Order: sequence, then structure tokens, then C-alpha cells
Amino acid sequence: MSISRLVRSGLCIMALVLLAACGGDSADVIINNPGPDDGPDPTPNGFDASGLITDVSEDVIVGTYQGMADATGDLLDAVTVLADGNLTRANLEEAQNAWYEARKYWESSEGFLWGPIDTEGYDPKLDDWPVNKVDLDNILADANVDLGNQGVIDQLETTVKGFHTIEYLLFNDGTGNEDTSGCGAAAPGTQACYDNILAALADPRRIEYLVGISINIDTVANQTLDAWLESGGDFLGDVVSAGKGSAIYTSQRALLEEIVQGAIGIADEVAAGKLGDPFAAGDPLTVESKFSGNSLTDFQYNIRSVRNLYCGRQSVGTESAVNACSTSGNGGLAELVAETDSELHAAMLQAIDKAVSAIADIPGPYEQAVEAAKTDPALAQTIQDAIDAVLELMVLMQGELLPLLDEVDFAF
Repeated sequence: MSISRLVRSGLCIMALVLLAACGGDSADVIINNPGPDDGPDPTPNGFDASGLITDVSEDVIVGTYQGMADATGDLLDAVTVLADGNLTRANLEEAQNAWYEARKYWESSEGFLWGPIDTEGYDPKLDDWPVNKVDLDNILADANVDLGNQGVIDQLETTVKGFHTIEYLLFNDGTGNEDTSGCGAAAPGTQACYDNILAALADPRRIEYLVGISINIDTVANQTLDAWLESGGDFLGDVVSAGKGSAIYTSQRALLEEIVQGAIGIADEVAAGKLGDPFAAGDPLTVESKFSGNSLTDFQYNIRSVRNLYCGRQSVGTESAVNACSTSGNGGLAELVAETDSELHAAMLQAIDKAVSAIADIPGPYEQAVEAAKTDPALAQTIQDAIDAVLELMVLMQGELLPLLDEVDFAF
């Protein structure tokens, strides 16, 4: 979420480090013998984080971006069915479900908002928040804005396209209910709600706009993936060669710091921004993904992005960190932590799972919980418990994971 990232709380986000497994026995240390073109000689007895880096970069990051690109393609297909005149409840549900699925991948990527997603500005193009409702309505009303011209769509401000503008058009009837999920007096998921949305989408400009921004988001999702692939920008090449000739990362430690920085950053954003800001202000209108009522699911997937980085396994499943790391054989960050500090490893697994569970304990949708918490102390405590659990995870990464990295002698 680009805007909330800019207004993130004053919590200091320290430099992060991705951890590589370093056991006490020399048999646990793998040392590469690079050729003359592979960078500097390895540090004797140093830990080679190459396997860990592959888990995170190829399996988790590229795997997530591939999943997102596939999912935005499915979303575009579902929207196109609606645009072809098939405005039925079943087709609307299909498009909404496609949005939910694409959202899982996006939110699971927010633990690594560095690299091309940042430097190329793909983040706000995909997920700027809040939607500028005034500008959106003006675009729909202005016949001089050619919504059938993809070049025009691509040049629109990021606050009137991306995931959240698609969300607004798919989940709201556009008649004054823009600030909550549902369709005015009709409850979300009811026939009346679907009928109201379908009636709004019968406006040719509205459906044309929906198609145009769905094409745009699919394009950006594929650009994000392409920037990492060898056939495109090959950012992956600079990542996997960290310390071994990479033009960006002169050491494996430098890359690992970047990775952990991203994990700490999303924990801070969820605690202080996504959960904390609306709750502290008592303002449900600032809740992200309120049009669909998907906020709490979004936030859980943000923490699952930390789970995926830690366990070295891409997944949009709901499995616990304990099970995810068991399945991956403690890949990713867990490779180093489990070998080096078993107590910290256990604490990381517990903290990740506690944060996800605490968010899930909040009764949704979150915008309604924020409003109800003003007069319900028990509910307010449930929200605060979730904020605290996410902060505990962030503090653990800052206070113990980073210092552990400083103790590791990396091979490259």
C-alpha cells in the first residue's frame, strides 16, 4: 500500500539481514570454489548463503510474482466476460473471486517491496490507496476521456487504477456507498447487492473503465515478474550472485540485510498503519480494502509473506509457519536460524503464527470492527492484541534476527 508506506509510523526500521544456516560442525559449512570470473575467493570456513538466497529469490519472490501475473490474467479474463454483455450474478462472483485470488499474491509480496517493485514504481501502479473517488467519478462523467484507449488508461493517476479501483467497481454500486463494503441497504453477498452492482456495470463507460484498468494491472504485474527474469531485467541474476560479482550486492550480507528489512517493514506497516491508524483514529473510512471487506485477510497475507521468506517456500495457503518450515525443511531464513540459534527459531515460528492468529481473531469486516470498538472494550482489546502481536514479531526481527546476522561470517 503505497500511501500508508509513506506515512508509516515513526518506528525505526533497522537494516535487515536474511539468515543462512551456520552449524557448529565444519560439515555444515559449504564453501564454493569459484572460478576466475565468479568473484572473490570465499572466506575460509565462512557460511555460503547461496542455497538460502535461492530459496528466497527464486522460490518465494519470483514464485509469488509469477502467481500474481497468472492471477491478474485470470482477473482480466473474468472482467472481459462481464464486458462482453454477460452481466450475470455468476459472472460477477467469478470476477470478484478472481480479484480475491490475485489479492493473495499481492499481499504475500509485500514482505519484499524492494528491487524493481520499488525502483520502477510498480508498487503504486498496482496498489495505491486510497482511491480518489472524486477523480474517479469525474473520469466516468467526462466523455472526452477515451476509456477505450489503453494509452489513456495507462497515463491515469495511480489513485484511480490498480487493485483498489477494480475493487470499488466490482464490489460497490457506486451510488453513495463508496466508503463501506456492500451496496447501500443491501448486505454484501445478497442477491440485491449483486443486482445493484450489475446495474451500475451496465453503464458502458463504467464497464469499459473496469476492462481498461484490469488490462493495466495485468500489464504491470507481468512487468514486475519480467524485471526479475533472465529474459527481462534479470534482477534475479544480481540477487543470486550477491558477493560473487553482483553489480548491486557486493556481499551476501548486504542482500540478506535488504531481505530482512522488507520483512520488518511490512510488520511495521501492518501494526502501525493498516491496523493501527484506523483504530487509533476511530476512522473506518481509512481501512484498506474496505470496499470488498477483505482487509483482515489482506493483513494476514502480509504476515504470511514473512512466513514465506522465513521458511523459504512460496505459498498462498493458510498453513502455520511451523508446518510451512517443516515442509520446506527449514529453507529460507530458517536455514540459518535453526542451525545457529534454536531458541530464536522457535520464537520466530511462534511470533509469525501468533500474529496471523491474532489478526484472524478480529471479527470482520475490519471497518465495522473499528467503528464498533469505540463502544466495545473487549473488541478494542482484541484489535490491540493483534497490533501488539505484529509488533512483537517486528521487534523480534529487529532485536534478535539482525544481531544474529552480524555474528555470521559469510563466505561471500
